Amino acid sequence: MTIDLDPQPRIDHLVTAVDGSTVRRTDHRGIAWYGGRQAAQAGGMMVMRHQAAGIVSPFWIPDTLAYRTDAADRIVVTISASVIYVPENCAIAEVTARLAINEQRPDMSHVLVHLQGAARIPIGVSYDVTVLAPLDSVVGP
Repeated sequence: MTIDLDPQPRIDHLVTAVDGSTVRRTDHRGIAWYGGRQAAQAGGMMVMRHQAAGIVSPFWIPDTLAYRTDAADRIVVTISASVIYVPENCAIAEVTARLAINEQRPDMSHVLVHLQGAARIPIGVSYDVTVLAPLDSVVGP
């Protein structure tokens, strides 16, 4: 199944953690379209095409920072998601975000989202991922 990502610009800023340390907060938002985008046609009408499908496809967050794999236990990744285009018979069972190791560079990890459920496609899922990371765990700028 195809996944078409429509990310918003990444937001990075420094915040103070509960323990008083400075951490980097990175926010990723966007829409993941499973089975292609559902777009308005001429005149604002929607062409409804549906096909039943199981959704088990993970995707990498576009524009994700690289994080040191050996610091992954000090990094907090949270996600919230909502279905924005809901065909009938839609069930999202699980949505998670985590750091996953880059196979070409095992010393670096990136944010991976995993969504599981069943729906009629196309379906649009809005995601909001926040990463809180100590400054020394981010690779690069």
